[in-house]
Amino acid sequence: MGFFKSLAYIAGGAALAPFTGGTSLVVGIAAGAAAGVAAKKATEYVSDRIEDGKNHARAEGLRAGERAAQSKYEKKLSDLTGRLRNYHDLDKTIIGLYAVGLAVANADGHICAEERAEIDGFVAGCAAGSLPNDVKDNINIMTQSPSSLKKATQFAIDANLARRDIQDVIDVVAMADGIVCEHEKAFIANWKKLAAELAIA
Repeated sequence: MGFFKSLAYIAGGAALAPFTGGTSLVVGIAAGAAAGVAAKKATEYVSDRIEDGKNHARAEGLRAGERAAQSKYEKKLSDLTGRLRNYHDLDKTIIGLYAVGLAVANADGHICAEERAEIDGFVAGCAAGSLPNDVKDNINIMTQSPSSLKKATQFAIDANLARRDIQDVIDVVAMADGIVCEHEKAFIANWKKLAAELAIA
């Protein structure tokens, strides 16, 4: 489950689904050891088995690293969701969170299909929920035209979001597909600079 599904939960627009492990966080890792050895001479059998064992061990290590990364991501998202539910002004909080999350998702000017599906689900949930019309309108406007980092940060400041929470929103959205691309790295660097300039607590 990603950030936008968690945000829907906070907004009351959708039920919180249990974590299922979701999409693999590490993209491009080999599925396992090499597919076996074609017909080999009997004298090569032992060395082939040793090499297969090494390949299998490497693949298992990669899978263990992938599981650890997934677990770390899930815990960070779960902790963030728990903290965000404690904010008092829910309307401003939802707008601030959504603005920041959407800005990160759009860091490269393109929102991936998985995030788009979550965003659409979030927007639909909000539309069906009991949020005030001005909040729904703001969400629709942001969806059509995601905010810049500076504008999204201003929404977050207006909602009195803590720096740690803004940072975690940025991190979980950037980490969602397992690859923090160059655009997202630049976004994170610019956010840190802006946060220092604005002295966000």
